[in-house]
Amino acid sequence: MAGVRWSLAANVGKQVLRMGFFLALARIIGPHDFGIAGQASVYIAFTALLDPAGLGSAFVQRAKLHERDYASMCVLTGIFAAGLIAVTLVGASFAASFLHTPELADLLRVLTVSVAIQALYVGPASRLMRDLRFGALAAADLAAGLVSTGVGLAAAALGASYWSLVYNQLALDVTFLAVAAGVAGRPQVRASVERMRDQWRYSSRIVAFQVVNYAYRNADNVTIQRVVGSAALGFYSLSYRVILFPLQNLGMVVNRVAFPVYSRIQHDRPRIGRQYVVATRLLAGLAFPLMALLFVGAPLGVEVVFGPEWKPAVVPMQILAVAGLPSAVNTLSGPAMMACGRADWLFRLGILSAVANVVAFVIGVQWGIQGVAAGYLIVAALTAPLIAGLVGRLVHFRLHEYGRALVPALGSSIAMGGVWVAVEHLAGSLGGIARLVVASLAALLAYGVVMWRVWPGEAREVRSLVAEAAGRGGPEPELAGRS
Repeated sequence: MAGVRWSLAANVGKQVLRMGFFLALARIIGPHDFGIAGQASVYIAFTALLDPAGLGSAFVQRAKLHERDYASMCVLTGIFAAGLIAVTLVGASFAASFLHTPELADLLRVLTVSVAIQALYVGPASRLMRDLRFGALAAADLAAGLVSTGVGLAAAALGASYWSLVYNQLALDVTFLAVAAGVAGRPQVRASVERMRDQWRYSSRIVAFQVVNYAYRNADNVTIQRVVGSAALGFYSLSYRVILFPLQNLGMVVNRVAFPVYSRIQHDRPRIGRQYVVATRLLAGLAFPLMALLFVGAPLGVEVVFGPEWKPAVVPMQILAVAGLPSAVNTLSGPAMMACGRADWLFRLGILSAVANVVAFVIGVQWGIQGVAAGYLIVAALTAPLIAGLVGRLVHFRLHEYGRALVPALGSSIAMGGVWVAVEHLAGSLGGIARLVVASLAALLAYGVVMWRVWPGEAREVRSLVAEAAGRGGPEPELAGRS
C-alpha cells in the first residue's frame, strides 16, 4: 500500500496543478484559442505512448531480467521516438490543413522536442516502477507539475495564448527527466538486438492497444474540429478536461502501481481478483461522488468560474460526467490483463471500442458537441459489462461481486446529487460563488452520512483504505486490500 500512498499524494498535487493551469488558460485565452490548444493536446496525448506502461512494459513485467534488458529498452524507445518525430515533421502541414487550423503546424513541429525528451526518461521511469520506488516517481511528478504550471501560467499572462500549452509541456518533460534520471542512477550502456526483439514481442501488443485507445479517445476532438470548428472544440475540450481528464490521470497513477504489483503476483490469479474487487470499491467511492457533484453543479459552476460565454460547455459536461462512472471503474482492467499476459485481449477490446466510438462520434456530431458526448456515454455504458466480465474470467471474480462493490458509492452519489439541488435552490438569495460552495459542502456531507448509515461496512473499508493510502498503513506494496 506504500505505492498507493505515494502515488495518491503525487496525483492529488499533480491534478490540482494541471487542472489549475488548464482552467486558468481557458479563462485567459477564450474558447477559440483554447480549441487550438485542445488540438495540440491531442498530439501531446499521443506522445504518451512513450511511457513505462507502453514500450517499457516488458521490462517492468518480466519476472527475471537479463543484464542487457535495460539498455535494450532504452534503444528501442529511442528508435520509436525517432520514427514518431519524423512522421510528425512530415505530416504537420497535412494535419493543420485537414483540421482547418494553420497555426497547428508550427505547434506540432515544436512539440517534437517533447517527444525526444520523453524518450530519454522512459528508461529511468521504468526502472523506478519495476523497483516499486513510487516515492521517487511521485517526487518527479510533483516537481514537474510545479515547474510546468509556473512556466505555463507565466507564458499565458505574457500573451502567449495557445503557445502557453507548449511551454507548459516542455517544462514538464525537462523537469521530470532531470528528477527521474537523477534518482534512478547511472544506466547500463550495452544493448542487445536479441533482447530488443524479445521486448518488442511483448510491448508491441501494448503499444498497439495504446495506439487504438488513443485513436478512439481523440476521435471526438478531431470530428468536432473538422465538422464544427475551433470554438465548438474549445467548449467540448473544457467539458472533457473537467470531467474525464482527472479520471484518466487517476488511471495513469493506478496503472503505475497496479501493473508492477499485479506482475509480481501474476501466478496467483484469485489474489489479483480479490484485490481487483476491493480496489474497484475504492475507486467508485472516490470517483462517483466527484462525477455526481460535477453533474449537478455544472450549470452554476461554469458560469461562475469561466463566465457566461462558456455556457455551451454545460450540457456536454453533464453527459460526460455520467460517462465518467463506467470509465472510472474500468481503470484496473488494463493492468490486470497486461500482468496476466493477455495483452491480446486488451488490443481486441481497444479495436472494438475504437470502431464503436468513431461510429458514435460521426453520427453524434450531427447534433453538435452534445451529440458527440452522448455517443461517448453510450459506448462506455455498453462496453463496461463486457470488460468486467472478461477481467472476472481472467482473475476469478464473479460479476455479482463486482456489481455489489459499486452499489454503495452509486446510491450515496445519487442522494448527494439530490441534496445539492435542494440546497442550491434554498440558497437562491446568495451570490453564485456562495451558492456553489454551500451546496457542494452540503452534498459532500450528505454523501458521507448516507454511505455511513446505509452501508457502514463498505464505508469502513473505504475509509481504512484511504487512511492507509494517506500514510497510516503498513509498508507492503499492495494495491488494495490484504489477501
